[in-house]
Amino acid sequence: MNGLTMTSSGFPGNVSPDLQIAGVGDVNGDGKADLIWRNTNSGDVAVWLLNGTSIASSGIVDRLPSQWQIAQVGDADGDGKADVIWYNTTSGAVVCWLLNGLTIASEAFPGTVSTDWIIAGRPVSSPLRITTASTLPAGTVNKSYSITLAKSGGTPSFSWTVFSGSLPPGLTLNPSTGQISGTPTTAGKFLATIRVQDSGNPSQSAQELFSLTINSPSPPPTGGNGGGTLTISGGPASIGGTFVARSPFVSKDTSLLMGVVSWIENVTKNFHLEALTISFNYITGEIFSTGILFVAGDSSSATDWSCSGSFVGQGLPTAPGTCRGVTVNQAAGTVSFSNTVLDLSSTSAPPITLNGTLTFPPF
Repeated sequence: MNGLTMTSSGFPGNVSPDLQIAGVGDVNGDGKADLIWRNTNSGDVAVWLLNGTSIASSGIVDRLPSQWQIAQVGDADGDGKADVIWYNTTSGAVVCWLLNGLTIASEAFPGTVSTDWIIAGRPVSSPLRITTASTLPAGTVNKSYSITLAKSGGTPSFSWTVFSGSLPPGLTLNPSTGQISGTPTTAGKFLATIRVQDSGNPSQSAQELFSLTINSPSPPPTGGNGGGTLTISGGPASIGGTFVARSPFVSKDTSLLMGVVSWIENVTKNFHLEALTISFNYITGEIFSTGILFVAGDSSSATDWSCSGSFVGQGLPTAPGTCRGVTVNQAAGTVSFSNTVLDLSSTSAPPITLNGTLTFPPF
């Protein structure tokens, strides 16, 4: 620089995101400013000895725990070389490094002060920044969500706030930890600028515009979905003891409040066919008087078993029914059978008993 004019520029090199400039000063006495770096993860302290826009020499000077912060950079012993004054934010201890380029010529411990005291002048600390990517992982309506935002640099403790915009309804930001958590209730894309502020004096702050998408829950099954497996006891050998259903056929009669679902056996052989049909009140789940019908047959004959329900129609008195152990959940699209007995309608042959759950697309 020449006053307010930039006479030249350069690119000294790349650094890891963990490295932060902690101070600037002429540590080797050549009349040129040098850079003091701090690794926010390892605590390493490194120095770049600069010659204009080039790195003349560099090296790691030492390593200190994170509670040690650079409070000031200046020539403490008057030798024309910048030194580093450290302050322990936990104990209040003060340590001075007398530097000679990349070497600590000597180290002094002036004393300890209460943490209420700060070193007057221009304090130097690692810049505070938010390191979490601006596009947050997506969430889903009615499913628990949690992510903790990360930051580097600054002076503990930290305070997090939503500076502008808003989080999805149902989610909140913990002001102490930076955790976004809760159960989102609304789908959509939400933008929120979140700010973190440290406890330094003067304090630092950093902010980031975050994008968070909340997806709608998976839609219920639609036409063509459904099926399941029932165990069938008491039936002829041709049934095989199970009914493995393919996707059902669904119909709805709004005048009667009646829903009808029919499943066909998924695997057939030798022209053998099995089908199960149930009729129910799609509001209450009550079984209609037409009840449940199970048909098994081949190319020459068919046999059917059934039971009747108690619901006759809207506004009409119920009738005695024979269907037992059947639970219909229209909203979930399930019909559960628990020891449900179907009688053979045409002969005096033994009944069959159904157990299991079949599914259908809600309507």
